[in-house]
Amino acid sequence: MRTWEDSLKQRLAVSPDYSIDYLNAVLEERDEAAFLLALRQVIEAQGQSTVGVESRCENLYRSLAENAQARLTSVTELLDALGFQLIITRKEAA
Repeated sequence: MRTWEDSLKQRLAVSPDYSIDYLNAVLEERDEAAFLLALRQVIEAQGQSTVGVESRCENLYRSLAENAQARLTSVTELLDALGFQLIITRKEAA
């Protein structure tokens, strides 16, 4: 029986758009721990389908988790390694 996490990783591995949507949804929660977990899940999923990405991202992820001062730089480097970018847009009026 497949777990929810296995299903998630499979979707993340085959769909960069889903990975982007997933990271953006978690980012909106403004929960750093949850975002780091989601980022790790994307790294692991993308690493399964892209040669060399997982080891590069794993080193950057470790740096991010251990060094609070380098977090934004590390996040952008991780996203770059996955072929993504962080984009800031203006919120629409409620």
